[in-house]
Amino acid sequence: MIKNWIHKQRILGSGFTKAEYQLYEFDKLENPDDAMRYMSHRQNHGIYRPALFSGNQQYFLDDKWITQVFFSSLNIPAPKTYGLFHPSFGVTISGKPYKNSVHIAESIAHETPCRLVFKPRGGRKGQSVIIADATENNGSIYISVGGKKQTIDEFISSLPQDAHSHYDGCYHGWLVQACITQHEFLCHLNSDSVNSMRIVTHIDSREDIQIHFSMLRVGRTGSNVDNWGCTLPSAPRYAVGAEPACPSWQGGAR
Repeated sequence: MIKNWIHKQRILGSGFTKAEYQLYEFDKLENPDDAMRYMSHRQNHGIYRPALFSGNQQYFLDDKWITQVFFSSLNIPAPKTYGLFHPSFGVTISGKPYKNSVHIAESIAHETPCRLVFKPRGGRKGQSVIIADATENNGSIYISVGGKKQTIDEFISSLPQDAHSHYDGCYHGWLVQACITQHEFLCHLNSDSVNSMRIVTHIDSREDIQIHFSMLRVGRTGSNVDNWGCTLPSAPRYAVGAEPACPSWQGGAR
């Protein structure tokens, strides 16, 4: 018992919190030294993230619009994006203005009824993501959220004003995207959100791509997103023959 207590204190003293100790199940390790193969939250934010974001790639990772434009230029599959809505500098990927209700209506006029996703350009952890249904009636397009039907102008005026507070508040505007129709099996697990498979990879010193692990992320009933910050359940799976080199986040599934 004393030996186990000493091992725990050493692990906690290296920078892990008590919550991380429980989350990573360090008490079940045959060799307590294996805990050093994991990365603590403090290490991630104090060492790894500053190094990763030391160059211009920070803006590519922060700015969802730049990410979308980059993916589009390389023909990498991504959700259909109608444009970046903003009353002053809104624009489509082709360079056309996307600043008002008329522009939004024109972009979806031939696709109604349809489901849309309004996503803050600089959002984090799925916060302020809005799923809306667009319908046409007598030549006018209406937006419905949670059963409340509005004109596009009314909907625009109701968008939260605090959705751009992340990253020093420098990313304004809303991505307007088509909602993905997911596979029937994933939809059966939870139809309220788009469930996803995350595959974590890295490039080693020989420039070979290594698969770290994959994870099925499933949103909760009533939630539009599958982010861990919204207490999602997740099921990790590791590459064949590979040992887990980073923690398997469980979120609200524990």
